[in-house]
Amino acid sequence: MKNIVIIGAGGLAREVQHVIEKINHKKNQWNLIGFIDENLDNKGNLLNGDKIIGNFDDLAQNIINQELYYVCASGNTKIKKRLVKQAKENNLKPATLVDPDIFISKSVSINEGSVIYGNTNLTTNIDIGKHVIINPGCTIGHDVVVEDYAIVLPGARVSGNVTIGECSTIGASSTVIQNLIVGKNSFVGAGAVVTKRFPSNVTIGGVPAKIVQKEKAP
Repeated sequence: MKNIVIIGAGGLAREVQHVIEKINHKKNQWNLIGFIDENLDNKGNLLNGDKIIGNFDDLAQNIINQELYYVCASGNTKIKKRLVKQAKENNLKPATLVDPDIFISKSVSINEGSVIYGNTNLTTNIDIGKHVIINPGCTIGHDVVVEDYAIVLPGARVSGNVTIGECSTIGASSTVIQNLIVGKNSFVGAGAVVTKRFPSNVTIGGVPAKIVQKEKAP
């Protein structure tokens, strides 16, 4: 089995822990060493039976000369990019986790560091970028591109020929109709229906969706 740590110790991290448990229930693949958490008040605590190791310095003291994989379980895309950089600096390798009950077509590409939860429907000719999270109950249509660090929240429906920009979030139970682009660093609110193309660095919501806030470019 391969050793793995989860970066983060919140609800999203516990969900990733659940995916690992499901994978191992089918076939033992991962040995979960524990969680990395920057909040040192949590150091040494147990999270559903697995240890919170501490920060990256604590990890380096506990794991010496071992091949170690990781998944970053942060819902904040800006923080996630920083944590992934730290993981690389600490010679950790990105893992890719897919719920074992999901069928993945040979035409679907899932890149390193990404997590695909259960009850998700990935159709055909889909490109999932690096460190992407696809939450439970999502539908991703044909020829969709989900760029690096994007997050698709539970129950979202993304129609065919859509591009979801880097570091963007598609809200729970939202819908993006076909042939559209959601720009980088954008946030689609829960339940929104996206019927036209939107630029980068905006928050959009409503039915049909419209810009409700413009963000500063990172």
